[in-house]
Parts: sequence; structure tokens; C-alpha cells
Amino acid sequence: MQLWIFVAPGETSDIVELAEETMALGDRLLERAADGVASVRHGDVPAGGGPVDAFAMGALLVDLVPAALPVVIGLLREWLVGRPVPSVRAVIDGDVLKVGRASREQQRRTEAFLRRHGG
Repeated sequence: MQLWIFVAPGETSDIVELAEETMALGDRLLERAADGVASVRHGDVPAGGGPVDAFAMGALLVDLVPAALPVVIGLLREWLVGRPVPSVRAVIDGDVLKVGRASREQQRRTEAFLRRHGG
């Protein structure tokens, strides 16, 4: 399974900080759940990723088995704590999940996303 991840830039983020945060997230994904992680060039960004210029530096393509999807989503939530980025988008086949600060509505959307993708 391929999962696109887009790190949203924070209000005060610059391109260098966004690239560093994205690389740190990619490293963590490789350590804990992903079979492979690749940086994405702006021309490769699929529908649902957001504006290309804003997200190209914060984009990753993650290879994983479907059973690892709940771990990855949990890792994204954990990774956001204390980071200067407000949210991360996870996209599978055009189905978008915005992972942000924990809320009841966020939990409901996450559970539905995981059910749709076998996680």
C-alpha cells in the first residue's frame, strides 16, 4: 500500500524548517512502521495533497502493509505534539485524512479512514 503524507507548513515555518521536519518524520516512519519512505517532487503530488507549491517540500510517499496503517496514523498524531506544524494529511487513492490535534471528530474520521483501508 502507498500512503502519501503532506506536512502542512506552520504559520512561521520556512522552507528549510518544513524540509527538516518532513525528513524527521520520514526517519521516524522508517524506524517504526514503514517499509519505505521517499521524498516527493512537486510534479508527483496526487490530487488531495493540497496546493503543490505549499506542500511539495513537505511531501512523502510511504510504502507499508495495510496492517501498519493504524501504527502510522498513531505515529503521525504523536509526532505532531510540540512540532511547529499544525497538521499532516494522509492520502490513499484520493481518500484524504487530515491528522491534527486530537478531538472527538478527528477520532471519528480517523477510525472511518482506517476501516476503509483495512487498518
